[in-house]
Amino acid sequence: MSSDAYDQAMAIASAGLVRAQGAVVKLNAEMASIEAEMADVLQLMADERKHIELAELEEEVSRDAGDAFVCPLSFSVMSDPVVASDGHTVKHALWLTPMPTHAYRERVRTHTLTVTH
Repeated sequence: MSSDAYDQAMAIASAGLVRAQGAVVKLNAEMASIEAEMADVLQLMADERKHIELAELEEEVSRDAGDAFVCPLSFSVMSDPVVASDGHTVKHALWLTPMPTHAYRERVRTHTLTVTH
């Protein structure tokens, strides 16, 4: 093989190597981008799973709480209950919040409150 043919072959090989290295760099950058996107998606999935688990737990607690812990006005589990002198228990926040007239509420509001916490 002549020196010119050898030099030409080496130039072609070097050019091919440079293109291959460029392709590897590009693929590595794409892989890093995909890995970052995957990490974001996995974090979103984990957050959504926690949200779903919390909602399911709240539903289970509400279901298991029984009528004694459910506010008769809001139909949700009471977090800060108060007891009227007639023995009815309602959410304290609802007691303080103006609401449309409700026969049960008006009947209960005529009694004295006892804070239960």
